[in-house]
Amino acid sequence: CEAGEVTSIDLGGGGLGGSLPPQLASLTSLRTLNIDESRLSGTLPAELGKLPQLETLLLGGNPALSGTLPASLQSAGGLLSVLDFSGSRLSGTLSGALIRASPRLDRLQLDHTRLSGTLPGERSPLLRYLFVHSCPALSGTVPARLAELFPRQ
Repeated sequence: CEAGEVTSIDLGGGGLGGSLPPQLASLTSLRTLNIDESRLSGTLPAELGKLPQLETLLLGGNPALSGTLPASLQSAGGLLSVLDFSGSRLSGTLSGALIRASPRLDRLQLDHTRLSGTLPGERSPLLRYLFVHSCPALSGTVPARLAELFPRQ
C-alpha cells in the first residue's frame, strides 16, 4: 500500500482458489497482481483491462483458469511489462493489439496454454523473455534479437 492505496497483491503459491472478482478494477493504483501457482478457476474478468497502473500480471500455474483473454486486457496494456498465463487453459486469439498497447512488455509467458494467433515478432522492442513452448496454435517467428541470445549449435 502507498498513501492508503493498494499497489500490490502477492498471493502466489498460496493455493488460493475461486475466481477473480470484477471488483479488482476498483484498485486503480494496483501495479502488481500475483496469484500464480494457485487454484484459480473460471474466466478472466474483462475489468482486468481497466487497471491503469498494472505493470505485472502473474496468473500462471492455474490449470483451471479458462476462457479467453478479454479484449479490454489485450488493448489496455500501457504500463504492462510482465504477463504470465502459462499453464492455464486460456484459449482464443492473441491479438496484435496486446503488443501494440504494451510497449514496455518485457516478459510474455504463454506456454502450455490453448491460445492461438501470431507471435509478437519485432513489434515489441523491449521484449526479452518469450515463453511459448507447448502452445502449438501460436504461429509466427521469434524476434531476431531473442533468437540471437540462443544460437543453434
